[in-house]
Amino acid sequence: MLVLTVDEIYYLRGRSDSVLQALFGWACAPNSRLILIGVANGINFTEKADLGVPSDAVKSVVFPTYTAKQLEEIVATRAGSVFQPRATELCVKRTATYSGDARIALQLAQSA
Repeated sequence: MLVLTVDEIYYLRGRSDSVLQALFGWACAPNSRLILIGVANGINFTEKADLGVPSDAVKSVVFPTYTAKQLEEIVATRAGSVFQPRATELCVKRTATYSGDARIALQLAQSA
C-alpha cells in the first residue's frame, strides 16, 4: 500500500487536468494499492477540477477553519515572546476574519 499526500493539490491544475486525472485514475483503478490524499484550501476543488473519475469515487473531508483564539495559540507557540500580545492578537483576528488559515497568520506575524 502506498499513501501519497499532495498538499496544495490545486497547483497541479494547468491547461488541462491531465496530471490530476492520472493521479486520481491510479488511485481509483481496480485493485489499486495507492491512496491519494489531496489537500486544498477550497472546499469545492473536486467540483471544479476534471478528475476523470466518478464523483462517488472521491471522498471529501472538510475541516473547520481555525478560530482567532486557536490562531493566537498557534502563533504564540511558534513565535514565543518575539511579538507583543496585542500585535499577535491583531494579526490573528485579521486572519480569522478572512480565512482561518494558520499559515497566513504565521506569514503575517513573520512579516510584521
